Amino acid sequence: CKHRIKLGDSSNYYYISPFCRYRITSVCNFFTYIRYIQQGL
Repeated sequence: CKHRIKLGDSSNYYYISPFCRYRITSVCNFFTYIRYIQQGL
């Protein structure tokens, strides 16, 4: 796995699978979309 994630204030990085990365980016994109709707954009 080449994708890593850092959780909280810890200095440790954790490797995540491509599927987990895809799910995380999907959730972030969804919240961005909702924020745009709230702003009327």
